[in-house]
Amino acid sequence: MSYQKIQYESYGRRIVASITGVLIGIVMFAIASYVLYWNEGRTVRQSDVILEARAAAVEMYDISNADPSFEGKLVHAAGRAETKDILKDATFGVETNAIKLERNVQYYQWVEKTKTEEKEKLGGGKETITTYTYEKEWSPKPVNSDNFEDTNARTRNRNFVTAEVEDKTIYAADVTFGAYRLPEIIRNSIGNAAPVSFELPQPIKDEFEKRVGSVLEREGEAGGANARYVHTSEGTVYFGKTPSSPVIGDAKISFTEVKPADISVIAVVRGQTFDRFTASNRNQFYEVSMGNVSAEEMFSGAEAANSIIEWVLRGVGALFVIIGIRLFIGPAAILAAVIPFIGNVIGAGSTLVAFLVGIAWSLILIAFAWLRFLPLLGGGLLAIAVVLFTLSYLRGRARKAAADV
Repeated sequence: MSYQKIQYESYGRRIVASITGVLIGIVMFAIASYVLYWNEGRTVRQSDVILEARAAAVEMYDISNADPSFEGKLVHAAGRAETKDILKDATFGVETNAIKLERNVQYYQWVEKTKTEEKEKLGGGKETITTYTYEKEWSPKPVNSDNFEDTNARTRNRNFVTAEVEDKTIYAADVTFGAYRLPEIIRNSIGNAAPVSFELPQPIKDEFEKRVGSVLEREGEAGGANARYVHTSEGTVYFGKTPSSPVIGDAKISFTEVKPADISVIAVVRGQTFDRFTASNRNQFYEVSMGNVSAEEMFSGAEAANSIIEWVLRGVGALFVIIGIRLFIGPAAILAAVIPFIGNVIGAGSTLVAFLVGIAWSLILIAFAWLRFLPLLGGGLLAIAVVLFTLSYLRGRARKAAADV
């Protein structure tokens, strides 16, 4: 089922909006430029930290005894992370000996999705057609159907939940690593979560039966006298009449746990625990891997992660620079939109110019950031940026010459 909403924006309102867009574009351009420059410095500083840590790290082969000779040193150690803590989720009566216990909740709900199409109109106006569709799917949060755009859908596709339960994460407070105790930063970094197999205690199950049954009765969805609304299977609690055929309002709760496991750590020894390594540039470093992983592999992994972050931030920064420039020069396309074809052509040209200038500007920022550290790379990037600016300038000259003919 779907619902369409058609909105018309006049030529005058579009011009005013484009002027506002210029201001937004300037702010976006400035912030994105800062992020691009900052990211290059962050990457270099983190690379220096990893390099310094790699040179300083020593092997701790035996963690069964707290050796005072390692005090204050950055060590690489492998062993088993153990805990005697019993983690409890009293709401569902789940108890397990684990480093982490996590409750995950999903609700079967109507979800509103949108698709927008824009049409330029003669005279400079614009028609926006928004299509709203409504689908049933599992959602991590209850969906408020009162906010649906389609007023009929608010009634026809009304949401409710049989029981509202929050996600929850519980960590063990005392996790040992041989003769040492792991600090929170390392405890919380231990992964390899697995599903928890459990059964609801009967008193808790009976209480939920009453609560869920009461909600379904109020909603007119209750079953017969012998209906059951709480089901458990393979570590999942299901609230609803039929787990194999979910209906609006149903909820399912599952648990995962992180059990004691073999881990590898790179961190500084502080008494009988560990701390981050602080490099000469004041950046900090520590690393945790699952299993028995060599120091070389862990440092290589840290370098790879740093590189991924670097390229992600580069891509995001360059994209927002381009968007900022496009918003800044946007009024040109709007002014020409009196005739849709001409407006579209100028709009496409503006987008291309924004792309070329945005990439060039991004490369210039990156080049200046790297000139201090890698002159050859910085110089190469500046050369590429000059080429892109030249192409953008020549394209503008050619378009101007064609318009003058």
